Amino acid sequence: LSGKLGPQLRPHQTDAVNAMCARDERGVPGHFLVMETGMGKTLTALRFFSHQLAHFPAYVGRVDYFVWVTPPGKKLGNNEFTLIKSLGKQLRRWGAPYVTVSPPRGGACASFRRGVVNVVAHDHLRKMLSDLMRIGPRSVVVFDEVDELYNATKRTSAALLLASSCWRFVAMTATPMTKTVDRLATWLGLAQHYPVMNRNYLVAAGEMVAAQITLGIQRVYKERFIPQTDLARRAFASYLQSGGRAWGELARVVQSETDGSLCDEAIILAQKDRESHSNGGVLLVADSSEHVARLIQVLVRRGVAAAAADQMEDRNISVVVVAKTNARGYNGAIRLGAMVRGVYAGNGAQRHQMEGRICRIGQRRNELSYVTVIMENTMLHLLFERQQSADAINMSLQQFAKKYQAEVLALSSK
Repeated sequence: LSGKLGPQLRPHQTDAVNAMCARDERGVPGHFLVMETGMGKTLTALRFFSHQLAHFPAYVGRVDYFVWVTPPGKKLGNNEFTLIKSLGKQLRRWGAPYVTVSPPRGGACASFRRGVVNVVAHDHLRKMLSDLMRIGPRSVVVFDEVDELYNATKRTSAALLLASSCWRFVAMTATPMTKTVDRLATWLGLAQHYPVMNRNYLVAAGEMVAAQITLGIQRVYKERFIPQTDLARRAFASYLQSGGRAWGELARVVQSETDGSLCDEAIILAQKDRESHSNGGVLLVADSSEHVARLIQVLVRRGVAAAAADQMEDRNISVVVVAKTNARGYNGAIRLGAMVRGVYAGNGAQRHQMEGRICRIGQRRNELSYVTVIMENTMLHLLFERQQSADAINMSLQQFAKKYQAEVLALSSK
């Protein structure tokens, strides 16, 4: 693993590796890497550690294990498109040997191997914590999609303990801010020599390794507003009468009344995309697996070649329908030129990750369309406005880190 793995790095990846190497010279315990979805975080982290293992004296003779902690992924349709399988495919392509390490049975010790990438699922952290802590001081660790390790859970506690005990770590994400500052501040503090709290987290955020890239692809965002229906009005009246307890039913009704317009928009954009790309189409985002099935049924009745994510790479499918939570771990959507979605409750990380499914390295279009279908003057309309504000915070934080990263590094080295 101490050789040059994978293809030539792009300039933004080289910048990120150099920034982490500069921080390593100061002896910091870890790095917080922020990079847009689909722009090469995995290769960047791999090349950083392979470079340090080969050239940096602080690593040579001290590091025996390379651990990669990742979300396990989800089943998408009949086939498994899990993040672990996707990661393994990338590592094999780049010449990096790897093994997947699972919790042993019967009280035995987990078997970690030297000289390979040991892949561990987020969900297995707490079950393997004692074994991970045993090798921690002689390990480098990558925490992939670290935003999933923010919540106050035993899994997060195990991740934080591993990060504090390992030789070096890289925590990486496309969405550093999720809900509250303290969750981000905890991880930023592990990558610094000084305590990081809510009141000073912007200082540490200025030293996040934030690498940005312009692929030359223009993202065109549009909202399609549809009038409120009588059924939606009645559902809102019931919501008020319930004292706000019938939120789920209100959202279901508004969503159902919006489904026809979602399909209309997907059909129009798929036809337009296929005029210039024979294998093109649309990624249609649904609220749940049940919603996926309903939308596919509507589209098929209209004569559209639509399917779930297990047929993502079938060039005959012009509309691929995925649930909002299936936002990570597959690259086949780059054949599609547009995304259509409704307004659904959920976190910004999922929305951000989903956008990156079609806008990533390998996309050949110069312009991508993102259309959100909204029933105006409803609770989901208000939810959409709130989500827009939350997404703006993430973008601002990333821009802040990019702007001040060099200045903070220069000051810290004096």
